[in-house]
Amino acid sequence: MSELLPCPLCGDKATRASGYASCDSCSAWAQVEDWNRRHAPDGWQMVPVEPTGRMQVAGLRQRYDEDGTRGVYRAMLAAAPKLGGEV
Repeated sequence: MSELLPCPLCGDKATRASGYASCDSCSAWAQVEDWNRRHAPDGWQMVPVEPTGRMQVAGLRQRYDEDGTRGVYRAMLAAAPKLGGEV
């Protein structure tokens, strides 16, 4: 039995019962096999709440790009850790 990740909506602890995982704080629930899946829609990516050092350096290097803040944003997203990858 795999350990449940925190609630994908509010981040609180999840509990398991009768094949379902649920969150007491926000009432989210799902089948256990679906609970730990984290899906980002096409064109989206999951990133840390706070930028990592690599993301910050990438953003600073792009600050004078002709593309303005879009270049900074793209550079930071490219430097963000990927799920299951190194941080």
